[in-house]
Amino acid sequence: RYSVDGPVIEGDVWNGTSWKTIAIGTAGAGAAGIFAIDVTALGPSMGASSVLWDITAADHPSAVVRNALGLAIGPGVIGSVRYDADGTGATEPNGAWAYIVGNGYESRSDTAVLLVFDALDGSLIRAIDTGVGAAGNRNGLGAVTPVYDGSRNIVAIYAGDKLGHLWKFDLG
Repeated sequence: RYSVDGPVIEGDVWNGTSWKTIAIGTAGAGAAGIFAIDVTALGPSMGASSVLWDITAADHPSAVVRNALGLAIGPGVIGSVRYDADGTGATEPNGAWAYIVGNGYESRSDTAVLLVFDALDGSLIRAIDTGVGAAGNRNGLGAVTPVYDGSRNIVAIYAGDKLGHLWKFDLG
């Protein structure tokens, strides 16, 4: 029986006032879900309040995530990404802290999708659907590998899909 057997990664993120160390993991083959825990202060003080977010494909507010999130078996990555937060065309100068992961396998959409979540609250920053896959030819995106710029912002992601394609996603 599979349960929470997906990879767990940890990283440091800036929440606007201080650095936090967080661990983000997936349910792997057990279910379509991702969770984040604040592990800055390990020990007896860690409890339910340490959970930053916990999402499943069934309960995420974004319809894109509900359709795209599958069994995420490959590890994601935590890092800073530059993005246009207010739609004006200007990117955030110091980036936003994100968790980037392939959508996994057995999703409702049957396509390979790169998911970029806010690392602190689990909201969807961006989903990039390759459009490759269909009900008769099911697909999904596996583990991701980041490419960084000189300021350590993630500017690109490489990932492979279930159908044998290697994708490069430009986040610059």
